[in-house]
Order: sequence, then structure tokens, then C-alpha cells
Amino acid sequence: MRFKFLLLLFLGLFISFGSAIKGEENICKYSNYKDYKKCKKKGLSSVPEYPIENFHWSVVAMGPGIRYVNPGAMGNVFQATELKAFSSNHLQVITGSKTVGIFGFTWRRPFINKKTIKINPNKIISLKKREIHSKWREYKIKYIDDFGEVEFLEFQQYLEGRNGTFDIVGDYLIYASNLNWGEEISAESKIEEILKENEKFLTITKSIIFESNNFPNKCFIAKDTKFPELTERYKKLYGTINPLRAKLDLPPSSELEPICRESKGFRPAWMEEKIKGCDKYPTKKQRDYCIDIYSPYGT
Repeated sequence: MRFKFLLLLFLGLFISFGSAIKGEENICKYSNYKDYKKCKKKGLSSVPEYPIENFHWSVVAMGPGIRYVNPGAMGNVFQATELKAFSSNHLQVITGSKTVGIFGFTWRRPFINKKTIKINPNKIISLKKREIHSKWREYKIKYIDDFGEVEFLEFQQYLEGRNGTFDIVGDYLIYASNLNWGEEISAESKIEEILKENEKFLTITKSIIFESNNFPNKCFIAKDTKFPELTERYKKLYGTINPLRAKLDLPPSSELEPICRESKGFRPAWMEEKIKGCDKYPTKKQRDYCIDIYSPYGT
């Protein structure tokens, strides 16, 4: 009886091991368009290998309304979009204006002005695409930023292959976001998920970097020289907690504490940028509440 049990156990492990090897054989990794195209031609499952520095397959730029750009209108200005995936949770999007050059509206043209956005693909809540004409495709992405705001990104690109067979951007977005085309999940449920993850990270991280309490200022002193990266990440994520809680109609957190700073008036650049947006509210009470949400120092 024991022999039969061991034999069955061995066969089960052997089959599982064989299945794992076969699964690995069906995976094809890519970090550029050339490798991606090889994977597609072989009919294998394409998996990103980071970083991916360039998603273009030709000189034609990507951007909103790119299908209607006149490549012969030298000097005319249009909007362009460029993507770079540095890791599974870091998609860099650069948007801005470029001019049409002697070779048309190409991605190699320098930006006149630009804005850089960091998107965590795990926070994408909606993926949509639209076939514009023949090989032109439009993408619409909805995602949650670090502070619980719902943001949108739209752009178009020209595809290679019959009916746009080789779509590295589309395949990457599906893989990285774990969504299908046309799928949309609730913004509130995603914000709840992000909040829980951030609070868990802060609780665990504090136990590592904690040095001593500063009760009068309701903050704690961190071992920033020993754990500089963890300390900086704690500071950044701590700033997201109350904005995320506000989106869920929850009161400010009373359990988590900030790291004591050198000077009470210091605010990092991201905090200053968010506070600028508080000016849009008509009453002082609304403006003060907005500032309190994004800053531990108030007005």
C-alpha cells in the first residue's frame, strides 16, 4: 500500500513538473518590438521583459488624433504620446507637442513641451480600443492615480501586419493590467484595494524603520540613514492615505503617523503641486479642507 502511495505521489509530481516545463516553453519574452514580433510569429504567449524603452515599430509617432495628421504639413504642431515600461508597476507616459518635420510626424522629433505621467498598470480600471481605419487603432485607458483620482489617457497608433496583427501596445496593456478589452472595474473597489495595500505597507515599514516617538508633534523619528529608500517610500505613501480615505468618505487616519521632518514648513514637490489645485474651490472652508487633506501642516 505504501509503495503504491509513493508511486502515485511520484507520478503526480512528475506530471506537474512536466506541465510547468511545457508552460515555460510556450512563453516568449520581449523587451522591444523586434523580439515581440518574433514571439507573435511563433504563436507563443508574449510576456514583457522589463524595461521596455520603446513601443514604436516605425518612425510614425503615437498620439491623440494621430490618424488625421498631415505628414506633409511641415512646421505644424500636433500632440504626441510615448510609452516606456520600466517595471511591472511603472509605466511612464510622456505627452506633449511636436512639429511635423521633413520625414513627417515621427516619434524621433523633439518635444516642444511635455508632461511625464507615472501609471501603475495594476491601477488601470478600464481598457478600450477602437478600430479607426484599416491599421489605425485608438486606445482609451482609465486609471487611478496615487491619490484616488480617476484619470484618462487616449492615443492612437499605426499598426503593422494585416488587421493590426502586431500590436505590442495592446498586448502589453492587457498583460500588465490583467484586464480584457472593454472590461471595466469599479473605481471605488480599486481605491479600497489601493488603500489597504498602502496601509499594510506603512504598518510593516514603520516596524522596520522606527527609531523613537515624538509625541508632541504626533510623528516618529525614522532610521533614515540606515533605511533611506524605505523611509522615502514611507513618506510618499503616507501622503496618499488621507486623500484615498476622503474618496471613500472615510475620516482621516488616526492610527498611522508621519515621519518627523527637519522643518515643519517643508513640503515635497508632489504635495505642493496637489495643494495648488485647492485654489479651484470657491470658499475658504473648502480650500482649507483640501489643504489639510494633502498636507500635514494645514494652511
